[in-house]
Amino acid sequence: MKLKLLFTIWALPFFSFAQQDPAVIYKNRAGENTTKDSAYSYQEITKNGSVWHAKEYYTTNNILKSEGDYTDKNITMPTGRVDNYLQDGTLATTYNYINGKLADKTYYYKSGIKKAYISYNNGETNQQKGWDENGSEIPGYIVEQQARFYSRWNEYLERHLKGNVAEKAGMASGEYKVVVSFTVDKDGTVINVKADSFTGNCEACAKEAIRVISNSPAWQPAIQYNRQVLYRQRQRIVFQVAPTKRSRD
Repeated sequence: MKLKLLFTIWALPFFSFAQQDPAVIYKNRAGENTTKDSAYSYQEITKNGSVWHAKEYYTTNNILKSEGDYTDKNITMPTGRVDNYLQDGTLATTYNYINGKLADKTYYYKSGIKKAYISYNNGETNQQKGWDENGSEIPGYIVEQQARFYSRWNEYLERHLKGNVAEKAGMASGEYKVVVSFTVDKDGTVINVKADSFTGNCEACAKEAIRVISNSPAWQPAIQYNRQVLYRQRQRIVFQVAPTKRSRD
């Protein structure tokens, strides 16, 4: 009995010393995995009960960049609170996740005072608030809002798009997809329109997609921190050429 009791007491500190060191993952500026020599930041990941706790640091000064819990080892599904910091160590934002979905975000001034708050319900904006640097709430504050077309965007495209350009260009039957990117300027003007890609080498399709978007009426500008900002948008347009009907003998 004495030997058994002594073994049980000795086993407790033995297991505490057997914990694994944190796994380290190196990241570039885009958040992609990279090598240590080219890393912008690095993550230290440890298992904490049923979740994985990740601390990310800037490589230049080893200051904490972000910290939070995740439900998966790959650190892709945050849960609960995730804090993000600037390179000087100042708290910048706090995100809260519930069941894998972003519930709310809080932004801070460098002084630590709240700058803005936004909450979501099923992916839609639920509430937005903002404060000045003295802590006074700003009425009607908009934290973030995507650029919006004033009317129905798809209806505009359908009315003004020349859908037979692929057929007129002599393309074979099938679908020809064009992905166009463009910028909505601070005043809502559509600028910098270009075709990022188009299938089947249908240059006529790309030109028509660029034309119809370039001629778009003004949009409602995007807003961030209660100010109008540039907004980059992408649009996919599909042109079709119907199969040729064969005549019967």
